[in-house]
Amino acid sequence: MDEYVNPARVQNKWPNDVQIDGCKVAGLLLESSGDKNGNVEWVVIGCGVNIALHPNFTNYDTTSLNEAAGIEIDIKEFMYTFLDRFETRYNIWNKLGVESICNDWMKRAINIGQEIVVRLPQNDIKGIFEGLDPSGALILARKGGVRELITAGEIFAEQ
Repeated sequence: MDEYVNPARVQNKWPNDVQIDGCKVAGLLLESSGDKNGNVEWVVIGCGVNIALHPNFTNYDTTSLNEAAGIEIDIKEFMYTFLDRFETRYNIWNKLGVESICNDWMKRAINIGQEIVVRLPQNDIKGIFEGLDPSGALILARKGGVRELITAGEIFAEQ
């Protein structure tokens, strides 16, 4: 997206949102399976990018790349750029592992060092978003010095 908007406007919201100026423009979804030793056997990555249009939701703001950039993006050009960037990241992951990808993700992460609420299926929990562990799990520092790893959920900045 850096080709279309100032990189300072682009942020990551854990676990899978990409935002421009605080509005969701893209999302990722990963699914994987591991063997009995905990080794990853396969990963499927799905993604979506709002290029020309975007949905309107009452519970969070969205945008399109066209709207954020103020120009009409050629979809084929976008796909070539996206696939080139994806291949670069894939090669980094193969050579250096997931930790290097997590470090890059953190450079654009929102809510780091802030109190957040993590919405889980059974309850909401509060704590300070300290960062990511090497697997990509959210590190949540809770009262009493307890650190908890969160692998799925939705986060909200504490108001």
